[in-house]
Amino acid sequence: MDMGGHCIDLLETFLGRVRRVACFARNLVHPYKSEDTATVMAEFDSGAIGFVDSCFNIPDRASLNRLELYGSAGSILAEGTIGQGAGGTMTVRTDSQSGYQAGQARRLTEGVPVEAPAVNLYRAQIEDVNAAIREDREPACNGEAGLWSQKVLAACYAASKAGSAMPVA
Repeated sequence: MDMGGHCIDLLETFLGRVRRVACFARNLVHPYKSEDTATVMAEFDSGAIGFVDSCFNIPDRASLNRLELYGSAGSILAEGTIGQGAGGTMTVRTDSQSGYQAGQARRLTEGVPVEAPAVNLYRAQIEDVNAAIREDREPACNGEAGLWSQKVLAACYAASKAGSAMPVA
């Protein structure tokens, strides 16, 4: 799962806590002791369903590093925003008027770029933990959040082993 856990955390920011997961995890290419390919389908408390793939057998230059969110009023597409680099792009497309067309004769609407400061999220988290120690406060990502993330990952591994969906304990 490796980086997939961070992607699940990110989806929880938008969709709420994970309720249940189904997962396939395999070692398909590399001679690692852990999997090099994992796919998770997660059901969230909000009722939303999300999908995360975490593949460490795709060459870096071939990987799109993409986050896609779709809802009844539009979509968000982010590329190159997940990882240790600071950057990437995010585009929002909204259209709450046209609804779903079964014929799928759609015209792609012009998206609106989201302007956000470029931040190395790993560095920002370390800086926040250091500041929390100095200021005697809780860090933004505390131990409870870390424990929850581990419970979600444990449910993913259990679901992969069992071959069926598992609740997050």
